[in-house]
Amino acid sequence: MLEVGLLPEGIAALKTASMLEPHLYRAKADVARARALLGDYGGVDEVGANMPEEPGDQNIYWFYLARMCMWRRDAVGAATSLARVQESTFPLKLDVAAIFDLVSTGAVAEAVLKGLERWGAIVSRAHRRPLFFRQLAAEVNALRGDVPATFEALESAVSLSLLDIGWLDRCPLFDPHRSEPRFLELRKPVVARADEVKLALRS
Repeated sequence: MLEVGLLPEGIAALKTASMLEPHLYRAKADVARARALLGDYGGVDEVGANMPEEPGDQNIYWFYLARMCMWRRDAVGAATSLARVQESTFPLKLDVAAIFDLVSTGAVAEAVLKGLERWGAIVSRAHRRPLFFRQLAAEVNALRGDVPATFEALESAVSLSLLDIGWLDRCPLFDPHRSEPRFLELRKPVVARADEVKLALRS
């Protein structure tokens, strides 16, 4: 629901899921992300207040906070989070630290470029993981102001069957590009996939 643009409905469903299964950290983070796409960043503090104990959930936690700093271009928040990251241990620490450093300083460090290279090399039979990293690469490149690399990452995501029209249409990092022909063209298959899913959900 969230991905195909049914944000209020998706938020309601995930809140129900969180009530039934309170340990599902991903559901809480996805609700906060959806709220941010609707312009409500109140969930950022709620999700960021307590780091989860599970290493896999910690990856979700830190990437979520890093993305929110990017979306808001929050240099102060990124610097604060970077200090916390450097005191933490979790599987994808180097990638997250590079994002916070980019947001806080505006400098494209070697760690950022290496991270983008690693993410671009991620492949698997299940598209979910590589798709997430293509979306993340698009956001990082948009923040950097690298337009060709932004579109390359977006087009790679579309080739992996992206249907997250909620993100594509609302992520603030893409605001400068939404009227560009190339953006409008890559949006078409995403809309078509999202419409198929919405039709199935309502049938």
